Amino acid sequence: MFKTKKASRFLYRLIDSRFFSGKPILLSHLVTLRCNCKCETCLWSKPESNDELSSEQIEEIYQNARDIGFLINSIWGGEPLIREDITQIVKSSKENNLITVVITNGYFLSEKINELSKFVDCFIVSIDYPSEKHDEMRHCKGIFNKAIQGIEIIKGKFPYIKIIINSVVSKLNKDKIKELADLSKELNVPIYFCPMETGEMTSKGFNNQKGYLALNQDEISNFAYEVISLKKQGYKINNSYNYLDTFVGGKRNFKCNIRKFAAMIYPNGDIIDCIKKDEPVENLRNVSLKNLFNMERIKNLRFSEVNCSVCNNPDIIDASYIWDLKLESLWSYIKLNYI
Repeated sequence: MFKTKKASRFLYRLIDSRFFSGKPILLSHLVTLRCNCKCETCLWSKPESNDELSSEQIEEIYQNARDIGFLINSIWGGEPLIREDITQIVKSSKENNLITVVITNGYFLSEKINELSKFVDCFIVSIDYPSEKHDEMRHCKGIFNKAIQGIEIIKGKFPYIKIIINSVVSKLNKDKIKELADLSKELNVPIYFCPMETGEMTSKGFNNQKGYLALNQDEISNFAYEVISLKKQGYKINNSYNYLDTFVGGKRNFKCNIRKFAAMIYPNGDIIDCIKKDEPVENLRNVSLKNLFNMERIKNLRFSEVNCSVCNNPDIIDASYIWDLKLESLWSYIKLNYI
């Protein structure tokens, strides 16, 4: 019943946002760029960066997000669990009626889960290789076993928390897709695959060009065909067929609606327009989130047409398809998250 209520709430907010209020649904919040890993495919982490909003400033943002009508809060980084105040952050998110999702590499999950469990609806755990070679890829000894241990603890002690594995696919692991799907099957948790980004989206967030590790057009097409086949075989794969079809025959353009659907906040409070790479739209140290979304220029920016298909992330592509009410993407999201 609880999941059905959340599904109904999502559908209500989608229809309201799409046809009436225009208010965004998803808050994408990088709470830190610091990380305990040095992943070869990562374009986000900056271990030396400590310009972060305080937990009190974040609490005010989440209160504003609630008042605006945001539904989902995706907390990530960097590695969000590296923040000493992460429990206070997720507690504030939950207390402001936001569906709270935490994306983590899993290293600190087993030691933090008891204090986080009351406030997190879903953990997305990043695993890019189905063995301890994952440690080598992330340059973090023991992380594979720690991530698996964290997943198993959640499944055993906190079965009401959703767990999803996220695998970034690159030249380093493109031959391990089936084994990663088998790992998710063994753990009895769903998985989604994301071809690695190449660093083209925004200089503010992507700090290196690592295109040499990205799949080429033939490889990305083979990736799509393989994941489609596994999904048809009954593996719990979160990617929708619409998403996967975007890569069949090589990456195709899609209509990006992410600015209508979501807002991204950087650790220092910057709100970024991913199309303009030079400077932030605003900083939430200077203006409240509520006032920001009442500004006419922000409304115009959010609903201006975007001619960009750079991103590979299923959250961005499937969110764009959901905004356009592509039923298979919408049903895939609801089925895997609320049923």
